[in-house]
This record gives sequence, structure tokens and C-alpha cells, in this order.
Amino acid sequence: HYTHYTPDDLVLRAFTPVPVKRYLAKTVRDVPEWFRFIFSAPSTVRPTVRGLNFDADTLLLTQTSAHNDTLTYWLRRTDFPEVDTLRLALTFDEWDDSLMTNVLKTDTLTLRPRLTAERRAHQEKEQLEKWEKQRQKRHRKGDFSQETPPTTFLEIQLKAGQGLPLMQNPQLKFTYPLARLDTAGLRLLLRQDTLDVPAPYELRHAEGSTDSVTTGFTLRGEWRYGQEYMLEIDSAALADIYGHPCNAFKARFSYGREENFGALFVNIPEADTTWVVQLMQNDTRIERQERVGRNGSAEFFYLKPGTYYLRAFIDADGNGRWTTGDYDLQRQPEEVFYYPTSLEVRANFDISQTWHPRERALTRQKPEEIT
Repeated sequence: HYTHYTPDDLVLRAFTPVPVKRYLAKTVRDVPEWFRFIFSAPSTVRPTVRGLNFDADTLLLTQTSAHNDTLTYWLRRTDFPEVDTLRLALTFDEWDDSLMTNVLKTDTLTLRPRLTAERRAHQEKEQLEKWEKQRQKRHRKGDFSQETPPTTFLEIQLKAGQGLPLMQNPQLKFTYPLARLDTAGLRLLLRQDTLDVPAPYELRHAEGSTDSVTTGFTLRGEWRYGQEYMLEIDSAALADIYGHPCNAFKARFSYGREENFGALFVNIPEADTTWVVQLMQNDTRIERQERVGRNGSAEFFYLKPGTYYLRAFIDADGNGRWTTGDYDLQRQPEEVFYYPTSLEVRANFDISQTWHPRERALTRQKPEEIT
């Protein structure tokens, strides 16, 4: 015996609205060189900083996220007395419960780093004393080969790898913002037979980098199947805002052979160009997304072999991403559909899959493995 409520054929599409109650969620200052403000919600208003014991206009470089919810401030120099205790006035928009909207507010903050400049100087002094003792030991053995104290270099990372798909561009990352870039000291070399020959390339600011604050680049080149490359950077070709030069840097990466990849063509007869198809490896990671063409198909080339899942949404506002709902505006979230099973992509194979998203009930679409 049970109570049967009717109607029982209604399906509600769940969604999480974009938070509008904005407040300063977190302040981070691990080291003297930078500090960061993280807000609970996006905003069209960019926060401003006024230094109370320093000149913010001349001292700070600002790195801002796309929606002003994360801001990182780099100190141009760390040799002034107040570096370990920065006092500032932060003006930002914050949620007001009485007005039920975000309003401008100014907070006075005092920021101290976890690792103070004094503590770091002490560590550097200890390291220098240790090096000097080792040098004296070498001298007693007649070894005079290492007479220069160790140098602090700008750290460089190249996020690339072996067997890359053609649309993936290597990412060049730096520990601190650059102050100098000598492109004559950068070379992209293509491996031909047993020789490395120069290859054309260009550098574009990575996400979060600007002309004034550069912490990374995207390396773009004329990539081809099966090619192997090497990026060379001469010593001192780069330097950060604290005067640290880079050491000589070399890194190899390669692109996979054509037969190592597969392709997937998703045909949705009832779809138009407002539909976007997402290729996923799990429920949180979107591998790629493509807009449906006029032929009703979304095409995914250069896929690594593996198991994938499909999700589609109707991009009603045309912004290229799924838009959630809004209770206050009485706006439903953009419609979402799941292909009910996984798809296995194999190397050197093309898969063409026809999909009718409205044939199956919404509650029976999402595969159990990613639910």
C-alpha cells in the first residue's frame, strides 16, 4: 500500500543558478611577491586597490580573470620596508541584504605573507653559507671549477608531450611575469631525418596573460602528423620583473601519426546551428565541443582512442556555453540531452553516429557510468 500522487508525468530540469550574492570569499598571500582576492560571484565591476602604506599605481601589476572574480596583484619590487605588511583599501561590489543587490563597498585590509621577506632572506643566507663551506672543501681538494654562487633562475615549463593531436598547442608557463623577452633567443626546431631545422612559430598570450602581465604563452606552429619538434630558449633570453634571467632551456614534443587517431561524426537530424555537442570522458571533464553545422552534424577529428560520452545543449543565447536558469527572471536553463551509451573511438577509424535526442525520456538518457 502506498500513496500515489498525480500527475506523475512531469519532469523538472534541475539547475544551479549563477551566484549573485558577491562577497570577498578568500584572500591569499603565500609569498611577498603577490597576493590574490577571490570573490564568490562574477561582476562587471573591476575591484580597485588603494595602497595605504605604499603606492599601488606604481607598485602593482594586476592580473584579472574574465569575470572579475579572481584578481592577482604582482608587486613590481620587493625591496621596500613595508613588503611584509601591506595595508590597503579594497573597493568592490558586495551583496547588500537590505537592498537585495550588489553595491560598492570599501574594506581596509592588512596582508602579511606566509613566507616573509625577512625569512626568505635568512634562508638565502643559510644556502649561501652552505655553498661557501662546500666551495672551501673543493678548494682543499684542488677543485676550483665552481667559483660562482648559484643563481636564481626564472622557472620555465612547457606543457606539451608526445603524440599530441594536431589542434593542441603547447603552453609555455613562467613562475613570475616577464619583464623582457628576446625573441631572437627562442627557436622552434623541426626534426628532419637526423637534423633539427628552424620552423615558423608564433607566440600568443595564454589565458590570464596580457601585454602588461605575461605569465604564459601559447605556442602556435604549422603542426603536421608524425612531426617531432624541439623548443630552444637561450640563457637570459627571458627575464622576470624581479630580474631573474632564464637558464638555457630545451624541450622536445611530437605530434602523433594520422593512424593513431580516430574521428567521430555525430548526426542529429532535428538539430540546427544553435545546437552544441560536447564530447566528454566523464561527467565533469569536457574534452571538446563543436557546434552543429548546417548539415546537422558535429565533427570531431584527431581523437585519441578511448571511451567517450556525448552531451548536447541548445545554445539559445548564442554565447557558446550552457546557460543556467534564473528564478528571479523566470528563465529556464538551456535544454540538455545525453546520448544514452558510451562510444568507443578506435585508432584509424571513423565513426558516424546518428542521434535523435528527443526519442528517449530525459530521465533515461544519462549513462549510469557518469551519473
